[in-house]
Amino acid sequence: SSAASTLFEYAHGGTTPIATLYDSGQYTITCSVDPLSGDLAVSTIAFGGGNPSIAVFGRARGTPVSHPVPDLAELGFISYGPHSQLFLDGITSNNDFQMDRFSGGIFKKVRIRGATIPYGLNGLQYAEGALTLNALGSGESSLLYRMSASGIIKGTTVLPESYTCQGYLIWKGVLICPSGRSEEHTS
Repeated sequence: SSAASTLFEYAHGGTTPIATLYDSGQYTITCSVDPLSGDLAVSTIAFGGGNPSIAVFGRARGTPVSHPVPDLAELGFISYGPHSQLFLDGITSNNDFQMDRFSGGIFKKVRIRGATIPYGLNGLQYAEGALTLNALGSGESSLLYRMSASGIIKGTTVLPESYTCQGYLIWKGVLICPSGRSEEHTS
């Protein structure tokens, strides 16, 4: 996606777009494809500011239907789960972390049980039967939480020396983390 309200689809390993979608007047942030319906959800922020929204392109085509996200000042990552529900994380105007589930045109808060999620938006993915959420840990590490779709924490993995693991991917039991580490350079 780009700040020019344009989303590009590339074939795996491709360098030329194979499809282009537009969401006029919106900065596009992250996206997720519903494996059941083929719908494409995109998190967006209007050029002029205001609350974030979810734009849904039916079957990843045409003009999107926009759904303003209530109670969130900043929208982070999104991921479709089973049964076509969309999970999203964000930050409230009080700088509190919040996770929502969007289904049937309705946003509902997910109460996370078993851990306190620190401030930060680092990644969210439904993979291999569980919802996962990445958050900042202490020092140069981050944490990967594995939870049920209802928000019950099932486990936590510390990712040492992975200060941020934004936009990670879990595929065939492997975590792929484009990690960034803060380093000081002296001359």
